[in-house]
Parts: sequence; structure tokens; C-alpha cells
Amino acid sequence: MNLCYRSRFGLAVAAMILTAIFLSACQSKLMSYEGTVARQEDNIVLMEDGPHEGVWQNSDLHIIYAYTRQADTLQIQGDVDLSNGLTKNFRSVSRLAVRANFLDQEKNILKSIVIVAASHTPIRKWRFSNNFQPPSGITAMNFSYSGLATEGGTFGHGKDGMSMYFWKVP
Repeated sequence: MNLCYRSRFGLAVAAMILTAIFLSACQSKLMSYEGTVARQEDNIVLMEDGPHEGVWQNSDLHIIYAYTRQADTLQIQGDVDLSNGLTKNFRSVSRLAVRANFLDQEKNILKSIVIVAASHTPIRKWRFSNNFQPPSGITAMNFSYSGLATEGGTFGHGKDGMSMYFWKVP
């Protein structure tokens, strides 16, 4: 092998590695809903102090949460379960991302945080806990998610399995 070919090959590999690092670093910002307007109608009005507890659910997810809101911090914690419809038909998730979105009075999403992120794992209950400095002006929150449930095959990549995408935008 000549030196010029090995040098080009090394540069190509380095470029691919740097591209992968760049894309993974940008993914959390690219997938954020910050700066968009929430379309959900079931927004949760945020109150001061706490803890305040609640349940948010739909046909895909069941979220039990508690939050405490002070002037300069907001702590949110709880559990996320997939619905019976998903757990009866699928045993694992290839990917799952659940977000808590914090809105102002006009439903603009000022902050969006990932509360659960999972990949290639059996379906289970996921616990979350997050403490952060909220932006001023938040008055409500909602939840959004995207996931891929799988059954059989190799986490949905085998030809003998099945999979289903599920999601909800804020």
C-alpha cells in the first residue's frame, strides 16, 4: 500500500469520526422544541412552591410527576410508563425520548428538557429527576415524546420482528 493512499484513508476515517461527534453534539439542540409554539391543549399550569403532584397520560404514556418551583429553581421528578397497548404488544424500545416543555402565557416553549432517554432496552418504568434554573416568564408545562417500540428480531432490526413508532409533539 502506498503512503498517499493510507494518508487519504486516515483523513477519511478522521472526517467520519469528527462528523459523528458533531452530529451527536448537535442532536440535543436540533431535537429541541425551544422557540416553537405548543399546540397541546392539556398544558399544566405551574404554581409556586410545592411540591405539586400530578398525572399526565394518553394512549402511549403514563407520567406521574411532582415539581417544586422556587424563584430561581425548578425541580421535577417522577416516573414514566408506557401504556398497556404498547406493553402488551412489545417488549423493548429501540429508542425513547420524553421531554418536559416549559411555556410562557402565549404557549411559546421557553425551555425543553429531556427527562427520559433510552435506547435498546426492555420496556420498564423509567424514573426521572431534574433540577434547573427556569427562564423567567414560564407559566405552564407539557410533555412530548417520540419512541420506537420493538418485538422480536434484534431490537427491531431482525426480519422476524415488528416495530411501531409513537410520538406526541408539544
